[in-house]
Amino acid sequence: MIVSNAMKLELHLIPQSSFYQNVRKLLGSRWDTLSRQVRSERDFTCEICGTKPKSTKDVHLHELWSFDDDKKVQKLIGFQCVCVDCHNVHHWGLSQIRGLNMNILMNHACKVNKCDSVTFKDYVYKSFADWQKRSQIQWTLDMSELEELCKVIQCPLISTACHHRNWQYRYGCDKEDKKCAARQMELENEHNKLYS
Repeated sequence: MIVSNAMKLELHLIPQSSFYQNVRKLLGSRWDTLSRQVRSERDFTCEICGTKPKSTKDVHLHELWSFDDDKKVQKLIGFQCVCVDCHNVHHWGLSQIRGLNMNILMNHACKVNKCDSVTFKDYVYKSFADWQKRSQIQWTLDMSELEELCKVIQCPLISTACHHRNWQYRYGCDKEDKKCAARQMELENEHNKLYS
């Protein structure tokens, strides 16, 4: 996450070296349970612009990450409920790739940040310069915050999966490891029995 004290609605550009390493992928089908629980607790309201969309599907759960450039650690620091427009601004680069109307997103970002387009464009430029530097680093993921959150919202199977998958991330266990794969299958089956 690129932090700027001046911007309420920030760009959260994930380094290219960390693409597809996220909580949604980590949890698989359990992501929906976690997302629904957290969004419900936060009244399905965007925590940035204050919008409460008519449909709960138009409020997304966004992962918040910090980056320790010296230690090369990408740490999950929490979650944020965001409307579709704020989420698309967070993922500015992905929004461009998807062909979204960047003028609409720019207007939304300027309104929320109470700034002009020149100021925001300068911020985007600086954010992408930081992103390029961070994309050269191989990050170690720290998802210990996820384990704590899962305990708080009382999702024991998610918590167990987080612990097991964190072990995979920390120690390099991958899908080819039969012990890890077998344990993951057990967790999936337990989850499906309870939530199906």
